[in-house]
Amino acid sequence: FALALAALLVRVALWRFTKQAPSAMRPRAGAWRRSARAMAPFAAPPLALGLTIFGCVEAGHGGEAARERDKDYWRRNVATFKDAPSPDISRVDLKVELYPDDHRMHVHGSYVLVNRTGRPLRHVLLTVGQHMRDLAFTVDDAPAAPENRAGLYVFTPAAPLAEGASTRVGFSYRARLPDGASKNGGRAKQFILPSGVMLTNLDPTFVPVVGFRADIGVDDDNRADARTYEPDHHEGINPPVMPSTGAPFDARIEVTTPAAMMTNSVGDKVEEAVIDGRRKTVWQTSAPVRIFNVICGRWDVARGDGAEIYFDPRHAQNVPEMRLAVESARKYYGEWFAPYPWKTLKLSEFAGLDRYAQGFPTNITFSENIGFLADPTSDDHLPFWITAHEAAHQWWPNIVMPAEGPGAPVLSEGLSHFSAMLLV
Repeated sequence: FALALAALLVRVALWRFTKQAPSAMRPRAGAWRRSARAMAPFAAPPLALGLTIFGCVEAGHGGEAARERDKDYWRRNVATFKDAPSPDISRVDLKVELYPDDHRMHVHGSYVLVNRTGRPLRHVLLTVGQHMRDLAFTVDDAPAAPENRAGLYVFTPAAPLAEGASTRVGFSYRARLPDGASKNGGRAKQFILPSGVMLTNLDPTFVPVVGFRADIGVDDDNRADARTYEPDHHEGINPPVMPSTGAPFDARIEVTTPAAMMTNSVGDKVEEAVIDGRRKTVWQTSAPVRIFNVICGRWDVARGDGAEIYFDPRHAQNVPEMRLAVESARKYYGEWFAPYPWKTLKLSEFAGLDRYAQGFPTNITFSENIGFLADPTSDDHLPFWITAHEAAHQWWPNIVMPAEGPGAPVLSEGLSHFSAMLLV
C-alpha cells in the first residue's frame, strides 16, 4: 500500500511541475480530463489496497464486527444472567497444541464444576471467545448441545445441579490468536506468535470462563456508573475481586509446541519429551491454584534456590538481580506471611507487545519492557523492585484473594508493594 501510494504521489508531483497550462487563471477542461485519465492507473492500486486493508481491520479482532459481536453478547444476556450464580472449578485438565508459525491452537479440556452456591443450579454457564471455532462440548463424558446465546453457552441439566454436587464439562475447539488484522498494530496481552506465546484464563481468549462476564461488550455507550456498596457489604461470602478467580482448584496442563520452544505453566513440570519435532510438556499443581497461564519462548534459564528465570539470551543484563529478588521473596515472604506452597517460583519473559507483568501462581510473566531492558547502571534497581512486587502476588492475591468491594486493591497491589518495600 505504501509503495502504491508513493507511486501515485510521485506521478502527481511530476504532473504538477511539468504541466503546461494555456492560462494561468483557468486551464482548459480537456487538459484536466486528460490528466485524470493519466492518473487513474496510479490511483487505482492504493485505492484498492486501502479498501482491502480497511476491510481486513474491520473484520479483525478489534474491528466493528468484533465489537458488535461482543455487544450482542452483552445485550442478550445482561438482564438474564448478570447476577446468576455459578459453580466453582475444582479441577482443570487441558491439552493444548500450539502452532506458533500459523498463530493457531487446538485445545481439548475439561472443568470439574462443584455447586457451592447454597442452592440448586438450573443452569451452568460458559463464556467462550468469539474466535473459537469447531466448538464441541460434553457433560460427564456424554455429548452435549448447550444453548448458544451470542457466545454464552447455557447448559441446562435434566435436574438442577444440587448443592455440593459436581459435574464435568468438556470442551474442544481450534482458534487463531490474533484472529485477523488489528488497527495500527495495537497492543496484545495474549498472543500466539513465532517468537513466543502468552495465554491466560483471565478472560475467554485462551479457554472458556465460567459464568457471564458483564465486562464484555461494554463501551462508553452502555457503561454503568460505579456500584455504591452498603456499609455491611463485606459480611458473608462475596465474589472475588478478579473475574475467573474463585475457589482454588487442581490443574494438569499438557502443552505441545515446536521442539525449539520451551513451555512454562502453573505447578511443577512432571513430564517433558521431544517426539517427531514436537515438544510435549506437562505441568501439574502440587497445591491448588486460582488462576493459570501458559507461556512459551526460546529461552536461556538461570536457576537459583527454588527460583528459575527464563529469559531471552540477548536480555541477560538484569537477570542476576531479578533472580536474587525471586530467591529472596520466596524465602522471606514465606517466613513473614505464610509458607510458599509450591516447589519452584518461575519468572518467564515474553515479547514486549504490551507493557505489564503478572504474578500467576508459580509462574510470573514479564514483558521484556519491564525489568529485562531496564538500565542496569541505574541506582533505582527497577528490576529488583518490580520482581519483588510481582513475587508478592504469590501471597496477595494468589493465596489471600480479596473480595469484590471498596479497598480490594489495597489487599492485592497495596500489600504487594508493601512486601517489596520490606524486602528492599
